[in-house]
Amino acid sequence: MDLDAFLHGIPQIAGDVMAEWEALQEHLTPDVSIKRYVRFVAVETNELEDVFSLGGDSLPRIIRVGFFSAAIDRVRWGPPGGAQSIVEIMKDLNRGLSYLSGTILLTNAITQENVLTIHREVMKSSQIGYVHCDEEKVAYLNTIGAYRRRLVTIDLTSPDAPDDEPAKIIQFARHQEIEQHMVNFLAMVNRQLATAQLRRADPAAFYLAAWIHYNLAIIHPFTDGNGRVCRIVSSLPLLKAGFPPIIIRHSQKPSKRDAGVNQVSPQPPASFAGGFTMENERDRR
Repeated sequence: MDLDAFLHGIPQIAGDVMAEWEALQEHLTPDVSIKRYVRFVAVETNELEDVFSLGGDSLPRIIRVGFFSAAIDRVRWGPPGGAQSIVEIMKDLNRGLSYLSGTILLTNAITQENVLTIHREVMKSSQIGYVHCDEEKVAYLNTIGAYRRRLVTIDLTSPDAPDDEPAKIIQFARHQEIEQHMVNFLAMVNRQLATAQLRRADPAAFYLAAWIHYNLAIIHPFTDGNGRVCRIVSSLPLLKAGFPPIIIRHSQKPSKRDAGVNQVSPQPPASFAGGFTMENERDRR
């Protein structure tokens, strides 16, 4: 989808987000504020994908002290390895963001190998995935750092739909065509990055982030980890404009059906800065 489809009103929150980000850096120092914010993202982005769910004082402890199992107060659900596995998963996300900011951000282009490397880093401790089938947890093998090799669809049929209503099935890119889709997509991304000339606090960064997120999501290049990779890759224009990476709060998570709709519909640019504040993060759910 063309970038023009996302230019529906200037995200007025851009100035507010930058002001709060700069105030946080002044209060905590830039180094500490960045580390704490990345920890915040690592928890929220994995909870958004139901990789795990933490309770009690886990979030504020992790934000303050780092990725340590002792910082986890309570685990509602998560991988079989418990708190230590959750720590490794959060560290993986941190490495993915570090690769974005430390390698890709220094250039003005992103390659297929960059995207595959982000996936490889983010999914390093998630090579075994789990799905629930009739109340039973079934394990499956994730292929990391490589494009998927099977068809993926989403059923958007309403649970209240009459029996004679046709199912609403959305099919992502055919697996045989993913590499070519990625070549075309990244060429467009690099062209936009080269011409955008993003200034500090530039609201256009939000438009470009939303456009990147939407187009990468509908390709859906991986078996698992697409959401986490999409949010990291689409953070690139925000970082270039001096904003923090994208965060979508677990508390803002839509229903399964609405989540599917969001992947095939343009995402409002302002949605990527939701729930920026890290203060008073206790047991929210």
